[in-house]
Amino acid sequence: YYEKIFHQVRDPLKTISSFSKYCGHTQLWKMACSVTPGLIPYLIADQQKSTRYRNNFKTCTRFMMYHWLSWNEKIALHADWTYRIENTSTYSICTRAYSNHVNILEKCNSESILNGSAQGVRRNSKQFADRVKLKPLDLYRLDCKLARSVFVAAVSYGYHEYMDKILDC
Repeated sequence: YYEKIFHQVRDPLKTISSFSKYCGHTQLWKMACSVTPGLIPYLIADQQKSTRYRNNFKTCTRFMMYHWLSWNEKIALHADWTYRIENTSTYSICTRAYSNHVNILEKCNSESILNGSAQGVRRNSKQFADRVKLKPLDLYRLDCKLARSVFVAAVSYGYHEYMDKILDC
């Protein structure tokens, strides 16, 4: 259906913690469950608790862990290229996306693209300043097997800093 599929991955701890602002957003989670049906038990558990994250840390964080894992696994099956958003440049994305389109490929050399080429695509956002700072052990305390799966996947996507965070359950 698509000419190329790019799989953009973000650090699991940062992603999971930034999702906290979406706890209780029923429509968003129903859409996510339609794509990854394995989320449904987590959604049900989340709905049985308060929709406020601070009152629902365990179920919501477990829900977000599974979402990060399942979403990335699903996309990885179809991706032509997987990249970490933190260290991939706009120029790199542009040249891969338009490698077969010479007329458009020239635009990858534009000043606006090249100026951002040394930086990763993802920039820090003050929008997530209040998010919960999660550590690997926080995830293991909630669900050891799920946390292990998250860190195994993270390493497979190039987050080698989590290699020593893969624990036995």
